[in-house]
Amino acid sequence: MTPVSLLRCATALLGNVLVIGVILLHRKMRSVVNLCLANLAVADLCVGVLCVLPNLSLYMSQLWHLGRVGISICIIYGTLFQEILKNMTDRLTDIDSANFH
Repeated sequence: MTPVSLLRCATALLGNVLVIGVILLHRKMRSVVNLCLANLAVADLCVGVLCVLPNLSLYMSQLWHLGRVGISICIIYGTLFQEILKNMTDRLTDIDSANFH
């Protein structure tokens, strides 16, 4: 299970970095929808770095190395970025539905 989780984590991190890079490097990609997608990628990248990687280290070694501060960071940032992802998804849905009406 650990190699699959590690591969999933690496794929998510690399994919989000690529999305952000493409939108930053190419001016034609800077539409409203793509900037919202870049914002989602940034939030997802933060969740991956601040929450998934520490939890992955826990699953791999069966020990929590980050102490109480690490747990607080995971909980706070996980909740914060989950709300950001939810709000941006709602906005993308609104933009998409406005384009069809």
